[in-house]
Amino acid sequence: SAIDEFADSAKFVEAKLAGAGPVYADSVDVVYGLLPTVLGVTLIVVLSIVGLLYRSAGIGIRALLTIAFTIAFSFGFGMGIYQYGWLDGLGVDRFEKDGAFA
Repeated sequence: SAIDEFADSAKFVEAKLAGAGPVYADSVDVVYGLLPTVLGVTLIVVLSIVGLLYRSAGIGIRALLTIAFTIAFSFGFGMGIYQYGWLDGLGVDRFEKDGAFA
């Protein structure tokens, strides 16, 4: 068929993307790829500094858990409002369930 002939002839075609879009997409891929490493190193450095300043590893771990709990609570409450409609009964447009939270 014509499609198969075109596919066979297109095997030697080289296409390149140019402009800001592909560069931005590549940058985002690199940043997302390095995110776990950056978070891990940051966590270790912060816990080490807090541990040295207060001479206690427990305080650094407690601070980490407190911050993680606060962030988890905030995202969980936001999901409850905007995805599950916890505050729909108030009649406020801003609190209406829209199915997305991100």
